[in-house]
Amino acid sequence: MNISFQGIKNTSFIIDQDEYCKFDKTRYLNSELTDDQYGKDLTCYKKLIKDFPEFENPFRKNFINIAHYKKYDVDTFQLNGKFIPEHDKYIPLFSFISKLTDKISKIPEKAFFLDLEYLKSNYADYALLLDRRISEEISKPIDEVIESIHNPTNIKRCAKNISKGVIRSMIEYFKT
Repeated sequence: MNISFQGIKNTSFIIDQDEYCKFDKTRYLNSELTDDQYGKDLTCYKKLIKDFPEFENPFRKNFINIAHYKKYDVDTFQLNGKFIPEHDKYIPLFSFISKLTDKISKIPEKAFFLDLEYLKSNYADYALLLDRRISEEISKPIDEVIESIHNPTNIKRCAKNISKGVIRSMIEYFKT
């Protein structure tokens, strides 16, 4: 039986330097959202996506993919491969990302859950970068990197950095 202990499962991360950001790293965080006794993350996400359908994950409707990078010292974010403009209209997206990444950063490491079916799926190789295979980017079979991209300690650190980036970004936004 597959049980999610925190409203999320199959969470992964990678730090990359790509064409979006020649000056700093891009942090990618991908997670499958669920509803359980600890929260209604999937329900909240589906409600949010109804208002912003262009930000829906193009591959799996219950997964969320967040990218965060700094360009010219400005925190920049993508949701499911789409750039999020800093505008009042998109504050609900930033709020959701901030809450979710804060939650992920506080999950006990032993509570992270990986579904064997997900790990065996082709999607696991595309989940983080969406348009590129992880195995091709790092020139190793996905089986060799699956453990490192699903490492709870590093996932929590990545989520915390993204959460801090959203907070910094919103502080700067509201100053202007």
